[in-house]
Amino acid sequence: MKSGEEILSKIKFPINAGNLKVVILSIIAATTFWFFTALNKEYSATIKYPVVFDFDRSNFIVTNDLPDKVQINVSGVGWTIFRRGFLRNTEPIYLKIENPERNNKVTGSNLFSSISEWLPDLQLNYVLDDTLYLSVEKKITKKVRLLIDSAGIDLDEDYYIVSPVVSGLDSAELSGPRSFIESYPDTAWVRIADRRMDSNFDKEIEIDVGNELVSLNPEKVRVSFDVEEFVEVSKSMRLTKANFPDDSLVVLKDTAILISFWIRESRAQNIDDDEFIIMADFDRMVTYDSTIQPLILKYPKDIKRLSIRSPRVKVGKMSNADE
Repeated sequence: MKSGEEILSKIKFPINAGNLKVVILSIIAATTFWFFTALNKEYSATIKYPVVFDFDRSNFIVTNDLPDKVQINVSGVGWTIFRRGFLRNTEPIYLKIENPERNNKVTGSNLFSSISEWLPDLQLNYVLDDTLYLSVEKKITKKVRLLIDSAGIDLDEDYYIVSPVVSGLDSAELSGPRSFIESYPDTAWVRIADRRMDSNFDKEIEIDVGNELVSLNPEKVRVSFDVEEFVEVSKSMRLTKANFPDDSLVVLKDTAILISFWIRESRAQNIDDDEFIIMADFDRMVTYDSTIQPLILKYPKDIKRLSIRSPRVKVGKMSNADE
């Protein structure tokens, strides 16, 4: 093979920047002329042609991406093949499907006549794709009950909900793919994403059913409830006796007992003794140690974490000092 220097030595005119530019432009012009001349000849080629499936999208919903190209072999003028198969602004073939949920498999043989009609300037030789699969389902609607997931509400430490959890709606309509809607339960849970809450709550919450293909009417529901901090309270309470024999010298050594509980701060100073009944039942006495486990029979419903500091109380005989 001849070196570059040998080739350049045979060129009769001197090479400079101006001449080199002329040479390059000449090569480009020759290549362009050859390209357009070649495109005017007859060819056969395999191309991927854009397709759009035409169906009633108000009553059917696409669950997975549909095929957007079909591979075909065509014959015709090179320029036409190039324009049809390689330019981005090529007009797609629209394939009409009457019921895409039922007719979800489109074979290459069925595509042949439809594609031929869309390519009058090319001869369609054959369709290379055996079958095109359509992931399309009937769109249906279902009414579901809305429930607030109050157990999942995340509150800050020592804060509690002190009012009913109120929802602005009791139901919603779901519209989406048949398979999902038919299998969805009759109840949709509304979950609150806020964390470490320490104040009253009143917001619109988006209803999420876990499927982006499903539309909801309405899409949001207003939820409200009150939150308050609770504080610990310790209180000495008088015991109520039950079933102690009237004519016996047996007495309750401990007439009061210490309890503790948590209550909202605004009510901590206003709780009364008569809101509690704590009983020592003689019939429940353990004979070997003469103790009774007190029973809490009554307490305010708005307190939390109620406990008795002394789990058992002592029973003994009345002394002379007690008489």
